[in-house]
Amino acid sequence: MKTFRTPVLCALLLVLTYQTRAQANRDNVPVNYLKISIKQLLSKQKHSGKDSITFLSEATMTGKLIRINKNKEFADVSMFNLIYYVIEGKGKLKTGNNECDLDKGSVVFVPRNIKSSFEDVTVPLNIIELISLEDKSKGDSASTSFSLDHLSAAKLPGKNVFKVFINNQSMLSGLYLLPEQLKGDSTIYTHRFDEINLITSGSGKFQAGNKNLKIKPGDIVYVRRGAGHKFNSLKQDMEILIFFEKRSVQ
Repeated sequence: MKTFRTPVLCALLLVLTYQTRAQANRDNVPVNYLKISIKQLLSKQKHSGKDSITFLSEATMTGKLIRINKNKEFADVSMFNLIYYVIEGKGKLKTGNNECDLDKGSVVFVPRNIKSSFEDVTVPLNIIELISLEDKSKGDSASTSFSLDHLSAAKLPGKNVFKVFINNQSMLSGLYLLPEQLKGDSTIYTHRFDEINLITSGSGKFQAGNKNLKIKPGDIVYVRRGAGHKFNSLKQDMEILIFFEKRSVQ
């Protein structure tokens, strides 16, 4: 019996070890898609008591929800180019010699190595921060601010329009305007870039591989480079803030 148990136990141990390693490998394989909502992030922020919640951490980009409280100032110098999208609140952002007002729908590009500070916060700010982890670009000399209302003016009847507002060495970003009558994209797209899609208005579905995800305002969908995707089954005109990270082509 003793000589029988030993090889059986050894075999079981080998199987368990293989299964454990296989599970670990599966857990470490990067996903091609990730979907989360701003509502979920705000809930997590509230229950954690933290002012910064990371929802995406990839080799090429990072996504965070950050909160700047009323009458609180916050200053920083980022090593990387980044974009702020204001969900709610009121305040000001100073970057170098520039200053812009912040409220719901504000979009601000902040270049690397430029000091930025949030000031005069009269209503607590909740902001989506998208960071390009590209450290080889020469860098832009000044920040640039936009509003969704201004970008939305680029829409054309009966046409899908991608209104680019940032295009530099490390990132490409714009507002994608989709009219309901076209029901979405006419084809499945694949890109050389990792990308984040933030739904700012409208609802419909997002085809991610073999899954068709329901999407609505406040949803965020990450797509890894080379992964097929398309917007479809629109129920209203849709607007999507899209962020491409160019480092992912290297």
